Parts: sequence; structure tokens; C-alpha cells
Amino acid sequence: MADPRTLKPNPKPRIALAIVSLVLGIVSVLFCIGILTGIPAIITGHVARRKVRMNPTGYRGARLGMAGLALGYFSLVQTILLVIALQPALGKAKVQMEYFHCANNLRQIGMAVQIYATVNDGVFPRTADQFGPHMGFSTFLICPADAGYRNRKIDSKDFSQTSYIFTLSGASPATPAEVIVQCPFHNMTLTADGAVHRPDETPQP
Repeated sequence: MADPRTLKPNPKPRIALAIVSLVLGIVSVLFCIGILTGIPAIITGHVARRKVRMNPTGYRGARLGMAGLALGYFSLVQTILLVIALQPALGKAKVQMEYFHCANNLRQIGMAVQIYATVNDGVFPRTADQFGPHMGFSTFLICPADAGYRNRKIDSKDFSQTSYIFTLSGASPATPAEVIVQCPFHNMTLTADGAVHRPDETPQP
């Protein structure tokens, strides 16, 4: 018979992995971050439950692992539904950003045209190549909504390519309300006085 003093006590069953799964699952649900913590909660929950099945004396916490699993899956569904719900708002925000970006492009074009006219005794340019150097970069000639140019690499000093419609012929400081640039995507216009007008605005004479 073995001496009781030489017998090693049974190791305390490990539960840490199941607790980790549960904590990750709770965090993922509370903060709607299913991808960051929900997936790890699912993985650790599966691993914890498998270890309990294979070695019930060395591991415990099957119910905690199941809770972590459930919360992890729930957080994933929650995240997907949240993304779907936010799609319209995200799309609207993107359109608004493109709209403001386009308006800024027209302002930069207007400033370059005014500088050209000042340097040339009030004579307006006739092409973008003439006022382009005063603008600095040709990227201001590309509307962000223009898919034809969106993924193309354009030389920043090449002012021959543009998304906008120019009607510079006949424009002068004496015709401040005359439209000299129009965006075909947002219907915004730039008048000879350098003002940008939205589609719902009527340029004042």
C-alpha cells in the first residue's frame, strides 16, 4: 500500500480558458465589437468545452465556455445587423464628403482663374492649362464622384484632364454672374466672381 504522504494531490481543475471566453463574449456584446472580441470568445469557448470533454478531471467550466460561445455568436449577429443598419447613413456621409470635396475643387479653380486674370490685366483664361499653374495641382480638376478618373493615376501637373465643364469663353470681370465652370455630377457651378453655387441656388445678377 502506498504511503499517503507520497501521494500527489490531484491538480486543481483549470477553468481559465472558459473564463476568458465568457469575458470576451461579454465585452463583445457590450461594445458591439464582435469581430475583435466575439470571434476570440467563440474560439476559446470551443477549445474550453473540448478540453472539458477530453479531460473532465483536469478542466472544468463547460457552462462558462458555452456562455462565452453564445455571447460571441450573438455579438457577431449584433455587429452584422449594426453594419446593415448604418449602411444608408454611411452612404449619405460619403456622398456629403464628395459634395464638399467637389465644392472645394471649384473654389480652388475660381481662385486660380482670379489670379490669372489679375496677372493678365483682367483677361480671363480660356483653358485649364492657362490657369492650372496658379492652382498648383491638377487633382482639383477631378470631381471625386467621377468614377472614370477615380482609380487612374494622373500627373499632378497635367491640367488637360478634367471632370468639369468649362465655359470660360467670353467671361471677364465685367460679367461676375456668368457661369464659367459646371460639375456634371453635383450640378454645382462656379461663376466668374469666384463664387460656388449649389443646385438649389440661383446666381444673382
